[in-house]
Amino acid sequence: MFFHSGMRNRFMVLLIFIAGASFPQAPFCAAAQYHDLDPALEVAAREYDRAQINGDRAVLNRLVSDDYLIMRGDGTLGDKKVLLDVVAGKGVKNDPYSVEKPFQRIYGDTVILGGWVHLTGTDQGKPYIQNARFADTWTRRNGQWQVVFTAVALAKRP
Repeated sequence: MFFHSGMRNRFMVLLIFIAGASFPQAPFCAAAQYHDLDPALEVAAREYDRAQINGDRAVLNRLVSDDYLIMRGDGTLGDKKVLLDVVAGKGVKNDPYSVEKPFQRIYGDTVILGGWVHLTGTDQGKPYIQNARFADTWTRRNGQWQVVFTAVALAKRP
């Protein structure tokens, strides 16, 4: 499905919500198989997903670093303000999803969580469908886990 450019750009930002959805306690998706993660990171990632699904700006503001960047599927960059405005904005409804082909890389206080997703939902009442690979980079700062970077690449298959 093809989208008008405004909807497509908005959707590229929406792709960032997927990493935390990979955990078993997230009620809106299937669990990916990440292993040996810091329990505090698992909690933060689940909170991150719920906040994006529910549009909870306060939780997103806490879990997303002030210097956050997203590299969208079209190669453009966005920041924390873009994330908060788009993900916690009105008119977006994301359907449940599952993460396929999950991967993780643990580098001490920095962890990359990612995989492939088939996303559906509505944006301003118009349906969207999108397939993509993603990688969310989390880092522990002052004892708290925050998302600092997300990369998205459009991909038809896992």
